Amino acid sequence: MFSDEPRSEMENRDHEEAALPDASPPEQMDPPEAYFDRERWRAVGEDTRRFPERESPGYLRAAGFSSFSFAVLGIVTLFAGLLGVVAVHYLPTVQFPHGPLPHRSDFNAIPSQWIGYEQVSAFPISVVDASCFTLHESGHLLIGSDRQLAIYSPHGKRVGAFPLAGNPQALAFGAENTLLPGKLLVAYRNRVESHSLDNTFFPTLTTVWSFPEDNADIRSITVTADAVYLGDAANRVVHKCDHNGTVVKRFGQPERRQDSNAAPSERAAPIDFSKPGEAEVFDGFALAHHPSLCVSVSAKSGTVYATNPGRHRVEAFTPEGTWEPKFSWGDESPNFTGFCACCNPVQIIVLDSGDILTVEKTINRIKIYDPKGKLLTVVAGSSILDRIPQSLLSDDRRDRRRSVIDNAPFRPVFAAVAEGRVVVLDPVFQLLACHLTPSSTIDIFIAVRVPMSKPFSVR
Repeated sequence: MFSDEPRSEMENRDHEEAALPDASPPEQMDPPEAYFDRERWRAVGEDTRRFPERESPGYLRAAGFSSFSFAVLGIVTLFAGLLGVVAVHYLPTVQFPHGPLPHRSDFNAIPSQWIGYEQVSAFPISVVDASCFTLHESGHLLIGSDRQLAIYSPHGKRVGAFPLAGNPQALAFGAENTLLPGKLLVAYRNRVESHSLDNTFFPTLTTVWSFPEDNADIRSITVTADAVYLGDAANRVVHKCDHNGTVVKRFGQPERRQDSNAAPSERAAPIDFSKPGEAEVFDGFALAHHPSLCVSVSAKSGTVYATNPGRHRVEAFTPEGTWEPKFSWGDESPNFTGFCACCNPVQIIVLDSGDILTVEKTINRIKIYDPKGKLLTVVAGSSILDRIPQSLLSDDRRDRRRSVIDNAPFRPVFAAVAEGRVVVLDPVFQLLACHLTPSSTIDIFIAVRVPMSKPFSVR
């Protein structure tokens, strides 16, 4: 029988607990003021109410802190510590590719039948941070570094070193049949100096060519019979100069100007060289992250070639500066027959035959193509250029791989050609090496040990 009389507060609470299934706390419960009150029990759930003692095994299991969970946590912590030890000891020696370099083995491996040269000699040089070099008509090597010009004989003997006004970026020597016979041209960032050399190779400054209005960045020099060509990486153009350094022609600018204020749909799209008619307009030099614009001229045809490393191409121009798409070539490919990484090629040299020698950085390859871009032979691949020659190894030069040296991928080798031989300067290993075809009989370069003024840094 129901009563309309109001119930007391205690009676209401007892009635609510009776309505809950198994709401009564277990026997031997400690006073609630020591742990949770009843309202808190309802909030934290059934498991907490069943095990109100926070230090009991049941409560720990309910809260996720059982002995099993502690064991799992300990194993995970131990495994993470072991991974950390492995990372500290081994990750510094792991070489990650720079740029889009998929399948490194594909472009590192060169079939032996494609290698038409062999390294016949090498010797170390005591030149730190060499930035450029060229060959004198006598066969001596002229090496530029910070405020210094070092001279080496064809047999590796250091002849001398002379001061320069700064850090040279390019060197070129004028042969007898060129516009500046007997002159040594030294390129700095925004000027070119012309020097006369005496019998001891001491340079005497004669003239200075400046480019202050253009904020130039001269990276290469080529002297021909009627002009001097300069590769300007800052303005992305080729300067054609007379014997006084006056610029008579600039070429290499994009023939389709991009309007930075135009909508993306209105801008000129990049040239698709695979489509007929698309390759009739020069799209400019793309130098990307490596400011290199190397120029070389064919003495046979007069064609001016220039590197376009951001597009993995070699561009051809007439002496008047007209782009010749039929003689411009190159493609991006992980195969050794093309160019890859960012950005290649970084140097080209037109041989007396009209063929073109190319130099690539990061993967370090030197190859020779015909004027239309067909690969003829490989001078040296990374298997040769990435290692110190066995004859030059010693206790203080234990590392053999170039890839473990700091910043080596961004410091390419330099090449020079004379009388059928290819001479390679490696500024990282600080050595010079000569490469000849197996049929050559020229006897040059005897390996000579020269003490290094500063050892290269190894990680």
